[in-house]
Amino acid sequence: MSPYTSIRDAVRDIAGNWATYLVAERFKNIEEIEKVKCPCFFVHGKKDKLIPYEHSRRLFSRCKSLAAMNLSESMTHNDFSLSNDIIRPLRKFFRQLDIKPDGENNPKLPDYIFKIPLKSYRKKKVTSIATITESILQTKIYNI
Repeated sequence: MSPYTSIRDAVRDIAGNWATYLVAERFKNIEEIEKVKCPCFFVHGKKDKLIPYEHSRRLFSRCKSLAAMNLSESMTHNDFSLSNDIIRPLRKFFRQLDIKPDGENNPKLPDYIFKIPLKSYRKKKVTSIATITESILQTKIYNI
């Protein structure tokens, strides 16, 4: 979700070319994406003002594994529709991979993935993250 091609590219897009000299390049996703062998699903908003959606397009074009991309017209970096921008496109991608919810012959994600300490999020008053996480956990799309 809102991936970037590299830290330097992200800094350049936020602060300009001069700022890239202040940042060490530690995450060269544009190079690493070519090594990925699992299916990849890219989600990015066209109204994202922090990481431009062109980063996702570049990563998607360099990805050598099965991949799909959802570029939402209304999504920003922090404001999106969980259902329309993420869940529905992700379900479509799973169907394209012939992965169906609750299918007996489909892989099942390990239970530990769903054991997120939601209480600690609530204590910190970070309700938006907790709400998003709870919504994701309540859907059946991850019970594949």
